[in-house]
Amino acid sequence: MANIKILVVDDDEVALFTLSALLQESGFNVAGASSVPEALEFLSSEVYDVLLSDLHMPGAGDGVVNAMRHANPRAVTVFVKFIPGDGRCHEGSPAAGR
Repeated sequence: MANIKILVVDDDEVALFTLSALLQESGFNVAGASSVPEALEFLSSEVYDVLLSDLHMPGAGDGVVNAMRHANPRAVTVFVKFIPGDGRCHEGSPAAGR
């Protein structure tokens, strides 16, 4: 999986760090951007296979999607919404077994 390049874009530092760390631990090559301008800078210098972006990025987040489509038309774009919780794993959640 080391050949798969993922760009994670989220203005929430906790979400950005968490998603990036989980993906890296799973063997993916990950870059993280905390703003639209930073994401556009990454996209101008590297080709990514996957864009994992916050659903509500401030500052014209659709510009990141358009830049990604231009840089790699075959790339996968996934939108996420990080929902803060109380930090505990609840029974039935994927993290509960850890």
